[in-house]
Amino acid sequence: MPANCCIPYCDTGHVKNGKLIRRAMFKVPKDDHQREVWESIIPGKNPLNPRDKVCSVHFEEHDIRKANKFIIEGKEVFLPMLNWRLKENALPRIFPGI
Repeated sequence: MPANCCIPYCDTGHVKNGKLIRRAMFKVPKDDHQREVWESIIPGKNPLNPRDKVCSVHFEEHDIRKANKFIIEGKEVFLPMLNWRLKENALPRIFPGI
């Protein structure tokens, strides 16, 4: 069962025009202080449940790690990650439709 994004009015995890909308999902922070920061930023969503997830639409591109960097024979090589990760202290900042 796909996860729904907890941001109000986000269509991630819902069916639209007969197709399931899928995007990368990120868990809310476990750290109480960081979670409180997220709660203060996300409009209409307070408090956050530890099981809530936020989709990639709500993060700026530079806040998401999509590849690992390796040095092979002196050259930088980037290999795509199957499961994207948020960089430390990334915050949801994009709320279309709100």
